[in-house]
Amino acid sequence: MSILLVQACPTMQILVLGCQVHLLLFSSSEGSGLALQEVATETGEENENVIFHANSVLFEFTDGSWKERGKGELKVNVQRGTENARLLMRARGNYRVILNARIYPEYGQER
Repeated sequence: MSILLVQACPTMQILVLGCQVHLLLFSSSEGSGLALQEVATETGEENENVIFHANSVLFEFTDGSWKERGKGELKVNVQRGTENARLLMRARGNYRVILNARIYPEYGQER
């Protein structure tokens, strides 16, 4: 899990723990008073069901060779109601999106 602490101003710090963002507010009148307020983060996955997930490594075939593009969790998400599916992969540590591809029904399987 990645941890990031940003001093925004003398009375406010921003603490990032993985995907969660917390604001640390300091009141100058209280001295060492600490108020922790959680801020909701939107990932775009709120209306989706995860039907498969696995830790994976993403490679890209470029200039005649395979190059690693990142390690992280690969998910197959299905949107509620519409049954649209997509592949989503976020990098381990900073949760940056490194793969976001829609899966179409006509892809099918080859044997």
